[in-house]
Amino acid sequence: MKKLLTLVLAAAMMLSVVCALADQIDTKDFTKWFEEEATWRTISNDKSASGGDKGGFITDASGAPTQEELKDILHMASLAVTSTGKTDWYMIAVTDPAEQLAIIGDKYGVATSEGTVTVLVFSERVLRDEYRTDDSNSFAPDRGYYDSGIVTGYLNVAAISKGYGTHMFMSPSGTDVSGVNGFNEGNIGLDFTKYTEGLEYVNGNDGESYSIENMKFVCAVVIGTLDETVETGLTTHEFPDNWTVR
Repeated sequence: MKKLLTLVLAAAMMLSVVCALADQIDTKDFTKWFEEEATWRTISNDKSASGGDKGGFITDASGAPTQEELKDILHMASLAVTSTGKTDWYMIAVTDPAEQLAIIGDKYGVATSEGTVTVLVFSERVLRDEYRTDDSNSFAPDRGYYDSGIVTGYLNVAAISKGYGTHMFMSPSGTDVSGVNGFNEGNIGLDFTKYTEGLEYVNGNDGESYSIENMKFVCAVVIGTLDETVETGLTTHEFPDNWTVR
């Protein structure tokens, strides 16, 4: 009996070591897996209705993240670092297919369906003072776009880590970015009041809550599953190594 117990304990220790090593290897090989997985490339829109290529997203409900997966993805995005820790951003996940289509449109092909979720990303400090509802932060678009940009990057990687792909829209399809969304002018831009009304964000620097009416829409990220049977499912843009080490 004692010998059997010793063997069981030894086996358990070996298993824990193997699991620990596996976890370590998985972590170290994440960058390799990320590239090999391929879904880091943008999933293409469906242009078949206008004689173009078929879209790359699975369009039935089986392609969409589950509620738990979506919460995990959003939570990972919330772990992104921000300028002075202000966490002055907010994400709204829209799951209704009709609402998603109304947001994104179809000018450049259809990206949304029952198989997708569309996440709206908002940012503080990108509205000029005359448009603001309180003085939680001053107009500083460089910091505001930095924060929303890094949060969006975390969101994208989180979705890929769950096996999903994305298509990002700097503005909903069919809008004029400079004229309607007012990226560089610091004005109100696109009206998303129906989604933002009554919501608040917590400023991680001072712990206070502020209305997200002070926030400006920055981008929408469509999340779904790649249809691997579609030859044109992923974009073919080049990804040059525009970096150096000194």
